[in-house]
Amino acid sequence: MGRKRSARYRPETTLAPIAFDSELETTARQLFELACCGSRELWHSMSPGVLLEDPSLREKFYELANAGMFEAQQIIIGKITSAEPPSLHAEVLYRAICDSIAWQFLGDQLCHARQLYKDHRQPTLAESNFPSVIRVVDELRNSSPNSMPLICDLTSFVQVGDIFLSDPGKAFNLIEVKEGRENRRIAQLVQFYKASECERFMQVLNDTEPKHVVKQFERNLRQMSRLDHFAAIMNKGDSVDPDTGNRHIIPEPFIEVATWHQQLNATIEKAKVKGWAIDTIDDCLFVGCYVEKHFLHGGHIIFNTWLDKYGGDQSSPRARLVDSMHIPLALPLFNRGLPPEAIFDLMFGRMHVCMGISIPKLIEQCTKDGISSRVATGKEQGKLLKRGGGQVRYQGKPVFVRLGEREIVLMEGLFMRALFHGQKPVSVIRSHLENPVSVAE
Repeated sequence: MGRKRSARYRPETTLAPIAFDSELETTARQLFELACCGSRELWHSMSPGVLLEDPSLREKFYELANAGMFEAQQIIIGKITSAEPPSLHAEVLYRAICDSIAWQFLGDQLCHARQLYKDHRQPTLAESNFPSVIRVVDELRNSSPNSMPLICDLTSFVQVGDIFLSDPGKAFNLIEVKEGRENRRIAQLVQFYKASECERFMQVLNDTEPKHVVKQFERNLRQMSRLDHFAAIMNKGDSVDPDTGNRHIIPEPFIEVATWHQQLNATIEKAKVKGWAIDTIDDCLFVGCYVEKHFLHGGHIIFNTWLDKYGGDQSSPRARLVDSMHIPLALPLFNRGLPPEAIFDLMFGRMHVCMGISIPKLIEQCTKDGISSRVATGKEQGKLLKRGGGQVRYQGKPVFVRLGEREIVLMEGLFMRALFHGQKPVSVIRSHLENPVSVAE
């Protein structure tokens, strides 16, 4: 269930079913109920906008939701700090649960989540300052009983700060935990430098402090700059990334993108009745669901053959829905709006969902929607290669799409949104082309 290098496409093995260890199902159900359904008793009285209109209901909602999330995290802490280390499948489950909490904080918004992910391996518990973080978590919870201090190292993608704090009535906060007199002193130096903006301070620091202190100061400064960047993105929607120097803008008002959540649930329901079901989204995103025993073992082969018939090839993006449990920035199954039983059927091998995108069909549907496309010229391809990978490729070349005067190159983030966030591919492309500012991607 861990992250693996992409393998060469083979119809008989690509998308073959995988499942969590069956003995984890009781724990998975318990953690899901706590982390995602803590406010269940209020659901019958909630309707769109009601939380904004009723302060007492809103307070009770956050009290129950955060209490459930905190209990789930406490259970996970107990399991991973026990004498017997958790299995690989258990670690994936625990991270997915904590990811689901983080995504609830973020309102499932990928543009915000990207600011927290730095594409590096999460530290093991032995590498992290775990006991100190747990102490601070307990202090935060005791001082504000309705808060939810999420430990970042327990997630797969929150890689800024040590604690992601949700405290009702206050802005979300990322906290760095510093232990030891020297670390606290360096943190105070960083705070003074950021508050004073005195450039001479750096020269004084280099002249008066040992090299290891200067290096630690610079590390702390980068960490604080990342915290400030995320706070600005969340609160103002506009900030410059301190790591890349790129300006990120989250446009206002919120841009709605069409989703295929209902179609996925309908496909699952059909499969339960006849053992299998298929559907296409925007006539380019192919979905197959397999429940009956024979199809569970061979459905992926049928699916690959079907996708290949309509333009799929070696480079076509393909994924299992359950892959979302171990891919950073993918919405875990817990956050996809699926019926609970479907979640656990997918996790424990009683159901299998395959997904894939045909690039030729995607281009065809863009054309029908008034969006023109072209492959990159040799010169453009060279420039894009210098910028790094990540472009969608058709006939071996990057693809540009245009609407009116605006043209953009298709990036693989499209596949993340389409496959693992349930957004319709053509709608995603149109939203980017119609948006006059650069979105944080």
